[in-house]
Amino acid sequence: MNIRGTDFTPGAHTHQRCSQDGGLLRSSAPPAPLPHVLPRLLLYSNFGLLFSLVNAVSTAQASLFTTPLGPKKYKRGQRERERERERERERERRKGEREREREREREREGRGVEAEREKVEKEGEREGKRETKRSKRKREKVKEGEGEKESKREREKRERERVEREEREGERKREKEKKEKERESEGGREREKSGEREREGRERERETEEKERKGRRERKREKVKEGEKRERRRKREREKERKCDREREKKGREKGEREEEEEREREREEREGEREEREKSEGGRERKRGRGREKRECVTVREKERERRKGEKERRKKKERKKGRDRGGEREKKKKRQEREREERKRAREERERERERKREKEREKRERRTRKREKREREREEREKERERKRKRKKERERKRSRERRREREREGRRRRSLRTFYFYTLSRAETHRRGNCTEGIWTKRGAALNENENFLCVSAAAGLLLHCLRVRVPELEIGRLQRRRGYGKPPQCVDIPDDLRLCHTVGYNQMLLPNLLEHESMAEVKQQASSWVPLVHKNCHPGTQVFLCSLFAPVCLERPIYPCRWLCEAVRDGCTPIMEAFGFPWPEMLTCDKFPQDDVCIAMTQPNATEATRPTDYSPICPPCDNEMNTDTILEHMCASEFAFKAKIKEVKRENMDRKVILQKRKKIIKMGTLKKKDLKKLVLNLKNGADCPCQQLDNLGPQYLIMGRKVDQQFLLTGIHKWDKSSKEFKKTIKKLKTYKCPAFENVF
Repeated sequence: MNIRGTDFTPGAHTHQRCSQDGGLLRSSAPPAPLPHVLPRLLLYSNFGLLFSLVNAVSTAQASLFTTPLGPKKYKRGQRERERERERERERERRKGEREREREREREREGRGVEAEREKVEKEGEREGKRETKRSKRKREKVKEGEGEKESKREREKRERERVEREEREGERKREKEKKEKERESEGGREREKSGEREREGRERERETEEKERKGRRERKREKVKEGEKRERRRKREREKERKCDREREKKGREKGEREEEEEREREREEREGEREEREKSEGGRERKRGRGREKRECVTVREKERERRKGEKERRKKKERKKGRDRGGEREKKKKRQEREREERKRAREERERERERKREKEREKRERRTRKREKREREREEREKERERKRKRKKERERKRSRERRREREREGRRRRSLRTFYFYTLSRAETHRRGNCTEGIWTKRGAALNENENFLCVSAAAGLLLHCLRVRVPELEIGRLQRRRGYGKPPQCVDIPDDLRLCHTVGYNQMLLPNLLEHESMAEVKQQASSWVPLVHKNCHPGTQVFLCSLFAPVCLERPIYPCRWLCEAVRDGCTPIMEAFGFPWPEMLTCDKFPQDDVCIAMTQPNATEATRPTDYSPICPPCDNEMNTDTILEHMCASEFAFKAKIKEVKRENMDRKVILQKRKKIIKMGTLKKKDLKKLVLNLKNGADCPCQQLDNLGPQYLIMGRKVDQQFLLTGIHKWDKSSKEFKKTIKKLKTYKCPAFENVF
């Protein structure tokens, strides 16, 4: 690296005198005496004073640009402060609007929650009133049934006790009469035997009667139990019918409420997470299952009533047949049996059809749920895409504004440089020349050193002294003022060591850099972040002067005067690296436009403009940039950071269209980095290799193995930015895949 341009090292100017022939001669003669010099002294002193005053006015005008408290700079500072105040006001206004919107949303949510609570409380009160009425009715019915049962049992017991008492008293009277008769009669023994026999017969009769009574009692109890069971069944069926009617009424009332609540529930469901949605879906399923069971029970209750009525009719007919009223033949029995079988078959068919309808309804409900979920997801995705587009537009607008401001600042700096170039390169002041015959004599002073030894020594030294008294300007102060003027009231320039983390310029050839740099990066963290995105381009070796060109801007050499790169170097790097950047979907950034760099002034360059063409080897093969990869962690990570999405897949087919290649992939893919891709895009994904029709690519020739494919979306096209073989056997590849999870990429959008 060298600095092209003229050499401005100061040299000692000796006294020069004009000869008669018009040439310059070196004189060593002593100066003339004072009497001969006085008239000339008066004339030249007046002329020198006028010239010094003119130069003083010009230097005063120039000092306004260089002094830190000049009027223009002060006005510029006021404008910048006013702009900052306006920006702060806009930020505060936006914050206030956001807070107001949040408060409105909270109020809406609070109103919706309160309305829901009121509805739930009203429904609970209604259900509580209904339950209290039902419980009262049940208690009254139970009390009435228990009272009736107790009264019936007590009456039966009393009747039984009364009958037993009468029987016992009758038996006692009979025994007494028999004993008296037997005693009176002569054949007492025979009578006693016969009496014993009669007693045994009577006891047997009593036992049989008691057994019959017990059987009758048990039958009555069974009949009572059956009647009670029937009554209970009827009550249950009636209650179920009432429930069904109430449910129908509720459904009719809730239909209107559900339609109003559906809109509110949609907003709630969007805010709630996936876990709550799953829990709600499971709870909803269980509730709907319970409702379906209740519906089935309501349907079965009516069928049971019909069956019960038919069974009662059949029982009556059987009783009548037994009594002799109906004495039909076997044909009628067969017909009735056949009719029963037909009815049973019809019932079975109806039940099957009902089950099928229920299954169809369940399937329809499932489909509706799925469609609702899909619609919600699509809405969310559309909203996210809209938000992303808005953010991108805002970023683009901000970048455009920044670029416009930078251009304006650069134009102002160019104007100031032109006005101050004479003061920066030359700190010389030229005195007025005097004529002697046909030739002229030029007298120069260098940084306040008057080096004349001619006869005009006194007048020229006096004029030079007055002029240098007015021109009290130093070169470093002027340059620092220029840098401060470029940044407003920013940090002053400092010499800083180049750190090891700055991979772009760590091996450039010098150890110190100027901060802030030529791209207006004030902190080292900002320099590292912005420079890290250019490291992959340097590794591609698109031009040998890429590192020098970039480091002259990101890490300029620490000198009194910052030196910019040459325009031809910028154009050479741009022409060599633009195809590779376009292959990865990045344009040449506006901050590196070559028109703003000097062409004939002092600038940084390589050895020669034509030397860049000879550095490329003879056996160079122009491999496609995405395919020119090594199995190295750094290269894979660089490609991953330069791409928006990445996945593992096999290549199905490769086609050529004009100057590009189209890579068609198989359907089966394993996603590693989703980025801005959608599921719709993955199904019919076609990657474009820009300007890849003629360049060789070994990966696209072998379609068998699996590859790690990376890409970006640019102008509704998917560009292929990197392709690596998925080699599980290599340790380096496994290491890179593990490192992908924790690796943080630099921000490319801020640079490009």
